[in-house]
This record gives sequence, C-alpha cells and structure tokens, in this order.
Amino acid sequence: MGLAEQLQQDLKDAMRSKEEPRLTTIRSLRAALKQEADAKRLRTLESLARERGVEMKDLDLENLPTSEPLTEAEMQQLINREVKKRQDAAEAYRKAGRAAAVAAEEAEMAVLKGYLPAQLSAEELRPLIQNVVQEVGATSKADLKKVMPVVMARYKDRADGRLLNQLVQESLS
Repeated sequence: MGLAEQLQQDLKDAMRSKEEPRLTTIRSLRAALKQEADAKRLRTLESLARERGVEMKDLDLENLPTSEPLTEAEMQQLINREVKKRQDAAEAYRKAGRAAAVAAEEAEMAVLKGYLPAQLSAEELRPLIQNVVQEVGATSKADLKKVMPVVMARYKDRADGRLLNQLVQESLS
C-alpha cells in the first residue's frame, strides 16, 4: 500500500475513532501533498512553455499530458519538511513558555513521524559515517565539504541533517 492510500485509510480510521489531533494532522498533511502536486504540475507546465517559447496562457492545456502524482520519495521529503516545521514551532513555543502549544506540536510530529522510515540513531550512524570518511579520504575538518554531500546523499532520508552534520564534524575532529 502506497503512502497516499495509507493516509486515506488512516484518515477514515481517525474519523471513526474521533481522534481529533490525528485527524487534523492527517488532513493538513494531505492538503500539503496536494499543494505540492499542484506546484509540481505548475513547474512542469512552466518548463514546457519555456521549451516551446510561448507564455503559459498560450499553452493548449487540453492536449498536454496529465500531471504526474508525487513519488514516494517526494512525499517523504514533504513529510520531513512538515516534521521540521513542527520541531521549530515546538522549540519556539518552549522558549515562550507555552507548554500546551508544545504538546500539540509534538503530538502532530508523532503522527507525521509514523509515515517516515525508521530513523537511524547516532550509535548506528557513527560507523557508517566513519566508512564514508575513509572512502573519501578525509583527514581533517577542512574536508567537511567532501564528506557531507556523500553522507547526505546516503542517509538524509534515515537521519536528521543536523545530526549528520554533528556526527561528521565529530568524526573529523
């Protein structure tokens, strides 16, 4: 079952069980996915208009291919962005002393994280990063720009970028 189907099923389940925070989070995620799909179609149409050397309004929309749905990877990236938004909001609320708002943001994060692949822990990442450092031949912090692109390409979906950066710097020290 794909992510879109899973979200639809979870939405129905949340409606039946009257889980309001979960229901609201899934609805907002589905809306964000729809907006992203619309933006992807718009980008496709804009590039097609540039290729043909015409303006968007002059495109014959009836004879154009239909939009492609978001790939699973694109959906995962969007969910990661949504989780990061909630993390930042929770941190801001924490600094402002608004415990109820922090709890609400963390509840939404928990729902969203349920749709992401399992994240690797720092202990699991350390040997993987050390292998990348050896592959690249990095020896000091000056080699950070060599190591980070490789680490991000391999593990960005399985770990937070801040954690990856911290662990790379730690291994280069």
